[in-house]
Amino acid sequence: MFAYLLTAPSLKKRYQVYCKTPFFAEELSGYALNLGPTSQAELLDWGKAFNGCLVVADNILMAKALALYQKRPGLFWLKNATPFFKLPVDYLWPVPAKILIEFWETGFKTIDSLQIIPLETLRSRLGELGEQIYHYCRGHYTEKILSYPPAFEKRFIETDLDQVLCSLIKQLPPHICSLWLYSETGSVDLKQDKIGIVTLKKSLTTLWPWEFLVALSWETPPLKQAGLFDFSLPGVLEELLEKESHLSLGLTLNRREQVRRANFIWGYATGFKT
Repeated sequence: MFAYLLTAPSLKKRYQVYCKTPFFAEELSGYALNLGPTSQAELLDWGKAFNGCLVVADNILMAKALALYQKRPGLFWLKNATPFFKLPVDYLWPVPAKILIEFWETGFKTIDSLQIIPLETLRSRLGELGEQIYHYCRGHYTEKILSYPPAFEKRFIETDLDQVLCSLIKQLPPHICSLWLYSETGSVDLKQDKIGIVTLKKSLTTLWPWEFLVALSWETPPLKQAGLFDFSLPGVLEELLEKESHLSLGLTLNRREQVRRANFIWGYATGFKT
């Protein structure tokens, strides 16, 4: 059994999802879940904490499409694929928007309307993607959701602050540079090159007293909408920019110039025009 939870991601929500199932994928729009056997009453009770749109279906393709369409809080359980087939074609989310617009303008308004296009036609026009569309519009989707456990996880039932601090110092891996502390009173998100005893004690003090405490690290922060230049260049392009002096357009190379030149080099190397 699969589900899609349409909600803004956060560390707390990631933890709540992880407690439900370790098989999940975090996306900008929410969480794809492999739930296994579960009851409607159980999901209703669990989903209330998110105040989001939770759709259960036979696969993630249908669950996410219906969640994106509904957009309103609640539990939606697909007993069959009919509601998915009747969705507007632009909700066939694995397919690039440009192609979906072309389908719409050609007269294929719903997902099931694509079923009249022969496999050979889709394959000759769009290659491997065309073959995938042939299966998508029939509700077939085989991509797996892998387990996503934390790199470090420790749960404390001790209420003594110093005892918990000593235990964390001993067990925390040296390479950990992000740590999330969560209790019934709140949470603290630590991101440092090195998390030391002083930082840990200050953070634990803000949460004390507690009845339970959880310390987690996934190493990667929760997904957020990135800005235009809010990313790192691939290592090979960074090295190329450093070595090739003739690429310089000025005395200094700011980040925006690095991105523009890297995009130019990448497009040139792969044969795309910029």
